[in-house]
Amino acid sequence: MRDLLKFIDRFDTRNSPHVYCLIAMGFQAFGILCDLIHNLKYRTDGEGLLVMDVFGTIFDMVGECIMTLLVLMMANGWYTRYMKFDYDDGMEVYGPLWILVLMIHIVFGAFTYVDNDAYHKYHDYHGWIGHGIICAKLLLVVVFIYFYSYCHSEIKNKQSLSFYRQFVPVGVMYLLSDPVIILSCYCLQEYNRQSYYRMVDQFVHIGLQAYIFYQLSQNKSSFTKSVHSFSSLPTETEIHKLDK
Repeated sequence: MRDLLKFIDRFDTRNSPHVYCLIAMGFQAFGILCDLIHNLKYRTDGEGLLVMDVFGTIFDMVGECIMTLLVLMMANGWYTRYMKFDYDDGMEVYGPLWILVLMIHIVFGAFTYVDNDAYHKYHDYHGWIGHGIICAKLLLVVVFIYFYSYCHSEIKNKQSLSFYRQFVPVGVMYLLSDPVIILSCYCLQEYNRQSYYRMVDQFVHIGLQAYIFYQLSQNKSSFTKSVHSFSSLPTETEIHKLDK
């Protein structure tokens, strides 16, 4: 945290990946807390607390939305190809992307309660809901690869390129985590799938978020070396003008 405050003070900005990553981790932690309360109650009466289950899902989805958008923006060169994000010029690219990410997480989060007690459903994303979110997440991976295919050749600074190459596999792992966890549920007995999905999903998400935050905030990390290796990056608006 001390290194993060130094970064904010040096570059005079709070609009950095660190802040969004920290916010996502906060929502994820609140989601874990709500799930824990719900599961402890479930052990005693077999019903749990629906309000805690709902809030746990909401916090989890909000944290995933923020982190997914952050991963995609960094794949498109935020803090490696350009520094300041311009909301007016960036809306052409990120506006539809933000709507897509929000729709994916809100819709599928809500659909988990449509047939919550169905006899054939052994975890939150069992059946057609799981198939749908797998396809949606794979679509986001395609968007990530599209950004990467363009951006990696545009990054001229060696330190930035080094960090970018380290970040890309972690970003792909984050986007693929849900499909892999859902598919791996089929390797377990039916009665173990829900607890396995919830625990592994939360552990993987907050683990990858913590790793990304660590890479962003440590004074000797590749990201910090990348940012310190040059005096300033252009804004996204200047990047667009150069591209034109």
